[in-house]
Parts: sequence; C-alpha cells; structure tokens
Amino acid sequence: MAKKKSEVFQPSGDVRRIISLNKGNHAYVIDHLGKVHHVERNSDRFNELVATLDENLDGRGSRELKNLGWA
Repeated sequence: MAKKKSEVFQPSGDVRRIISLNKGNHAYVIDHLGKVHHVERNSDRFNELVATLDENLDGRGSRELKNLGWA
C-alpha cells in the first residue's frame, strides 16, 4: 500500500525561527517549511533564509533579528 502524503507543515507562531549560536557567529534558522539550517551569520545563505521568513511569515525574520540585536 502506498503511503499517503501528510498534511503541509504549519509553523507555530510560538517557535523562534532564528537561534544564535557560537557567540552570535552562527545561527540555526528554521525556515517556513520547518527545516533547520545551520548557517554563518550575515552570509548570503543566512540573508536568503531571513528574506524568505519575511515573505512567508509576515516579517517574522526581521523582528527576530531586532530582538537579537542583529538588525
């Protein structure tokens, strides 16, 4: 029997999306699909992920950067 595809991931509003690591040099970024990325802060990939968060979660990435003092 074939597996049924599960429902689309619905991100929780309570989960932090950007988690500072290594004294702020790296971070875990949880994208809008729930996938965790380990990236260097201010790298191109980091900036792409934050921009995607802003687009898909109504500015959430920028708000979290401000809360971390990174904006």
